[in-house]
Amino acid sequence: MVYFFPTLDKYFEGRRSATATIFLEANPTSPSIASILSTSNSLYWKTSLLINTTDILSSIQEKVKPGGEFSGTAIRKISEGLELHFFKEEKSEKKLLILTKSGFYRYEVYIFDQIVKEKYLPFPIKEMKRTLDEIINFIRYVFSVSICYGQSTAGN
Repeated sequence: MVYFFPTLDKYFEGRRSATATIFLEANPTSPSIASILSTSNSLYWKTSLLINTTDILSSIQEKVKPGGEFSGTAIRKISEGLELHFFKEEKSEKKLLILTKSGFYRYEVYIFDQIVKEKYLPFPIKEMKRTLDEIINFIRYVFSVSICYGQSTAGN
């Protein structure tokens, strides 16, 4: 079998560099990297910007519908942020509070109405700036964690 690889001379004729050709040439379906870099306050990368509870709600609304990633989850907007209930066998098994204050977010996780200490969670729950992706990943974690019934939590 013979493979043919065209030479790069055919594609990069003239004095234009490969970097300029690849990154700075206009694309009719999306903004070019040059236009993104030339604007100082572009909303191109949403994960790096401050978010609000409306952003979180709009991001997970489709995921909580039947058949969605977070199916069986109830969401309620509260004055301090959002309250999510994760159900199993029609009982509220887990609850996640996403509380916001001046652009800072903190979490409270409850299992069977008992608060979970931060040392038992893989993410920090203290008040801090968070991206939308970080919040969605924490929701994903709380949703997917399995609860072992019948084990004693007394002691430690």
